[in-house]
Amino acid sequence: MLIVEFYGGPLGGHVMRTTPEPWTGGWVPVGDNRWARYHCFHHDPATGIVHAEFEKEGLQNRR
Repeated sequence: MLIVEFYGGPLGGHVMRTTPEPWTGGWVPVGDNRWARYHCFHHDPATGIVHAEFEKEGLQNRR
């Protein structure tokens, strides 16, 4: 299992648990058709923890 810790933006302070696949960042839903873009700035392979930093927020059409 991979653990993503979010820094800054609307998900700052939150933790997401996901599949063990590598996660380099991307658009993450934050509610009401709003999305936030985060990028990975540190990955500790020993613990599986990824630190993700906020880049920007916006509306995304995800049909």
